[in-house]
Amino acid sequence: ARHQLAQAKAQVEREQMLLHAAVDALPVGVERYDPQGRLMLVNRLYRSWYPDVDYDALIGRTFEDGVRLSQRLGRLPVEAAGQEEAWIAERVASHGQETPRVMHLPDGRDVLVHESRTAEGIVVTVRQDVSALTRQEARLAASQAHLEALIQTTGAAIVTMDRRGHFLSANPAAEALFGYTEAELAGQPGHRVLTPATAELLADELRRHLRGDPTSLIGARRELQAINSEGRQLDLWVALSEVRTASGQFFVGVMTDITEQRRVEADLRAANERL
Repeated sequence: ARHQLAQAKAQVEREQMLLHAAVDALPVGVERYDPQGRLMLVNRLYRSWYPDVDYDALIGRTFEDGVRLSQRLGRLPVEAAGQEEAWIAERVASHGQETPRVMHLPDGRDVLVHESRTAEGIVVTVRQDVSALTRQEARLAASQAHLEALIQTTGAAIVTMDRRGHFLSANPAAEALFGYTEAELAGQPGHRVLTPATAELLADELRRHLRGDPTSLIGARRELQAINSEGRQLDLWVALSEVRTASGQFFVGVMTDITEQRRVEADLRAANERL
């Protein structure tokens, strides 16, 4: 019986060693707490983030003890600034809840924290450094804001349309050109502002383009005719481009009004013919 007990104990120890090795190999920081909230395990990656902390000495200490240590070391998230006690109370009370949260640390890192509680009451905390991702998102947001500012202030009329040829957006120059607000155009078919001949031409080319047939729909600038809200015909230089994203595709149209240029050219031709 003693031999069987020793074998069982050795098996448990081997399994524990394998578990620790597996947790240490994970590319995220991991902590494990017992049902009383006492620290049981800290993996290698999380220890490497703060090599000055003796995590072995924290084994058996409570989650709040660890948070208080972070407070003494000045490592509470920036969200806690000016309200440390309230933040600590809320953090301790919510320990083990499964709502992910991103913490912005004083050292500049952004860490995504996810906690889960097992049926036995064990709490597993997983911390992932998402600093690179948040920086990329910030750069994308800044780039999008810059692009949006350019679109809103440029003199060229710019619209976006879905694969059905319906308006998605229109910048202020497009609103002024057609005499409709963006809200009035959104969701409307493009033929609302096109002459019948132009509408038929573009609809046919769009169908062929979506089938994969060669067309002149994309890229080359061309002259097309449109109609504004007052029924006046417009002559436009139009260039269409296609944008494909993970969520689908849409088309961008950039338009320049050459109506006055064409009127002057027609007047000159008429004057020459009279000579």
